[in-house]
Amino acid sequence: MLTPKVWGYEEEIVNNDKYCGKKMFLKAQHRCSIHKHAVKDEVLHVTQGCVYFEIGDAPDAMTGIFMQDNQRIHVVPGQWHRFTGLRDSYISEYSTHHEDSDSIRHCASGKASDDEIRSLRSKFFDFQNRETILSIEQARIIANVLHEDKKSVGMINGCFDILHLGHLHFISQARKRCEVLFACCNNDDAVSKLKPGRPFNNEVHRWSMLSALKDVDYVVACPQTTCLDAVEALNPTIYVTTAEHGATGPEAREVVRLGGSVDVVDMIPGLSSTMMAQKIATKK
Repeated sequence: MLTPKVWGYEEEIVNNDKYCGKKMFLKAQHRCSIHKHAVKDEVLHVTQGCVYFEIGDAPDAMTGIFMQDNQRIHVVPGQWHRFTGLRDSYISEYSTHHEDSDSIRHCASGKASDDEIRSLRSKFFDFQNRETILSIEQARIIANVLHEDKKSVGMINGCFDILHLGHLHFISQARKRCEVLFACCNNDDAVSKLKPGRPFNNEVHRWSMLSALKDVDYVVACPQTTCLDAVEALNPTIYVTTAEHGATGPEAREVVRLGGSVDVVDMIPGLSSTMMAQKIATKK
């Protein structure tokens, strides 16, 4: 059954005494009411589009986040919320039983003004191009928020000098083990102490290459030969390392001491920055 809305329409798939499922179409520049539910517990899943979702404990104290394809948010009973379409979007709702009488509205649905949409699109641009190369203190702030949101925080570390397929395999495996992955990378001074004559690529090059990878959420610039300061700042849920270093390295031991877990990933045989450098040298 399709139900027209000011902001688009919704299609009720099922609504029995235990659960409810809906598909919703949200028109660009339109928004639903600011409302809450006294009983209903729901998950909203943006299957396609771009939505600005606001949520909070009071109508005038809501925090906004941008949600895109295949992202979802859990709304518990009593939380005020509203969604606004930055472009035509499709949202699926999975919830407990829905009753219209359970909806408490603060303001009506409608169309956002041109100025509001321009402002939101500007914020979205800033969000898309946010700084992903962080100092340890910047990483600490972000990690604290993630822990508060019950997200699993993953950490890897290394020099990542000549980026190769072995690195990509390792990073991909690490990303599968967490929700947000921090790649901690030593600066040039630290690398030169660890590996005389290195790095081949300077720190800006190495940090930028890492930040461009789809599986890396944040790069943390580490000024020491170990990344113990980063471990303390991130307090990772899981630390992923390679069989070369194993679970006995200083970072791994500190993660365990703080209550996190350590996972060891086998590297692809015959692939390392050192081996690649040697091959390049023999071809000169």
